[in-house]
Amino acid sequence: MNWALIWPDRLLDELARQYVRAKHAGLGTAFTQAVHRLEQRLGTDPFADTESRGGRVRVIIEAPVTLYFEAETDLARVKVLGLLFTVPKSR
Repeated sequence: MNWALIWPDRLLDELARQYVRAKHAGLGTAFTQAVHRLEQRLGTDPFADTESRGGRVRVIIEAPVTLYFEAETDLARVKVLGLLFTVPKSR
């Protein structure tokens, strides 16, 4: 089953802000690749390798990006709720 991935407008703005942060940290490409992998994973199975954060809120990590989302099983869609870029400690 394929899941539709929904990025609300405010989260697209946040995605752009976090990308700029990543680019300034020298991790623009890593950020872009991580977001792409997350979208692929969530589009295939939003419950694989994710953790519950209460209710329908879940979290998935693909360094250097953490994504918070809500899986709507009845509609087979994933709604992005938030994302965070984190600079790896080894840098």
